[in-house]
Amino acid sequence: MAEESVFGFIRLRKTTIIPSNMFFLWLDTSSKDFEKFRDQCCTETSVTPYDWKFYDRTDECYQFIKQADSKKNIVLISSGRLGADIINDLHDLSQLHSIYIYCNKKEKYEIWKINYKKVRGVFDDPVQLFDQMCQNLDEETRRSQLNSTSVNDIVPAPKSVAVKIHCLCKNEIKSYCQPNISWFPWQTSSCTTSLPIKGQGTIEIWQHESIPFELRISNKQDPNDNARNSYAIVLKIDTREAQLGTVSAQDGHILRVRDNTTEPHQVLQMDDNHWHCYWLTFYGEHRMIQYGIGEIRPKFKILEAYFEERDKAFIEMDQLENSKLIHPCVMKIWPPGHYSPVHNHGDAYGIIRILHGRLVLKFFPALLINLRQNPPIEQLFEENQVTWMIPKFNQTYQMLNPDMYGSCCITIHCYQYETNDQVYCEHFDFITNDGHHIEHYNCIPDNNYLTFKKIMMMESIHETIV
Repeated sequence: MAEESVFGFIRLRKTTIIPSNMFFLWLDTSSKDFEKFRDQCCTETSVTPYDWKFYDRTDECYQFIKQADSKKNIVLISSGRLGADIINDLHDLSQLHSIYIYCNKKEKYEIWKINYKKVRGVFDDPVQLFDQMCQNLDEETRRSQLNSTSVNDIVPAPKSVAVKIHCLCKNEIKSYCQPNISWFPWQTSSCTTSLPIKGQGTIEIWQHESIPFELRISNKQDPNDNARNSYAIVLKIDTREAQLGTVSAQDGHILRVRDNTTEPHQVLQMDDNHWHCYWLTFYGEHRMIQYGIGEIRPKFKILEAYFEERDKAFIEMDQLENSKLIHPCVMKIWPPGHYSPVHNHGDAYGIIRILHGRLVLKFFPALLINLRQNPPIEQLFEENQVTWMIPKFNQTYQMLNPDMYGSCCITIHCYQYETNDQVYCEHFDFITNDGHHIEHYNCIPDNNYLTFKKIMMMESIHETIV
């Protein structure tokens, strides 16, 4: 591959064009989902935050719709309970364009799709709701353009949308503004110019805000170069599908899909105020490409494809460096059958040794609410065996003493976190027992080792006397 080859090529999907007279109302008792949904809509469509309004009371939303200009097209997103009166009384108003029901009791309100033509769907998943709404508006816009007989009737051009991408380079977050549909955020001094292992490497895409993207590994400066030997390997991710394939000049630069998935937990992740990692690993010797989410390891791959000899590509990647101080250790005692929650240490380095008994560790690709959709890697550790973690590897796991009626398990742990972390305190994010929330915990040891040893000695003496 030529030295000037471009390796980080990203392409956002086409912006959904929304007519300028469209206005969006959200009616619910909580504004949490509204804010995330609105921000995502403003990122992927031509609307702005000024085109949205939130209500938590039916009467106020009712009056707004009733008094609105008849030329305005209002899209209402409402919970089933709060939206009932509005649908019954105002359904036929010309300014009420369409209605989407968003609630947990989906089955209860499915009948509304049959009884009310403006109810476009009932959803309990905000991603599915967003995709369906955008799809409906896209189709309506295209029909409007086809039926237009005058230039003045054509839907206005989309408003400008400023998109900012956050990339992780050598443990430092760098922000880039999108100048156009295609740009190269990795053409910076933060990237190395060669691969440590020729023909083998990994690309990571870290997102704090969910934005559909397309990553191309190309052997040309311009991935759309028409030279006969021009080709690129493509990873395309959006809210509906993840695709792994190739494009080449010989195929007319049309995407040839080699593997794909439409499973919701394997495509673009929801905005949840957490970073999400999408990775693409390639092995030049075996001509194999893999895609996954979360930790980078073959077991957690989602898509896999094998390519012809001409599809080999060599990608630049950073090397991790570490010069942090070692932190003190903590000892943990696991009674029979006891286990930890699924937790993530947040890019820590760590070593765990089994001092006594046995311990089962379940490793997960990422800390996600829909955890059961990602089968873990399970491994049994015996006495004196050791496991470890490094940033982005073995970070998310659960520990369990498998001996329900036998001996306790004793483990010793040593972690290190950020460079400026001079005081030991194990901390992690974990999934709560109900499986619906992710919370943070700072683990403060119960006692130091000498105090603990003294307590154990006293208990031993007391039992001997008795």
